[in-house]
Amino acid sequence: MTIQAKKLRELCEKEPMLGYRLMAQVARLLAHRLESARIQLAATD
Repeated sequence: MTIQAKKLRELCEKEPMLGYRLMAQVARLLAHRLESARIQLAATD
């Protein structure tokens, strides 16, 4: 399954709350992955 960036941007422009919720979910995912990477790096010291 692929996401068409142009259509996603258009949808987010039409539905700002969807765009906000998508951005918030991506931010949470990135924060979790960064925290996991930090823990792994700290464990190797």
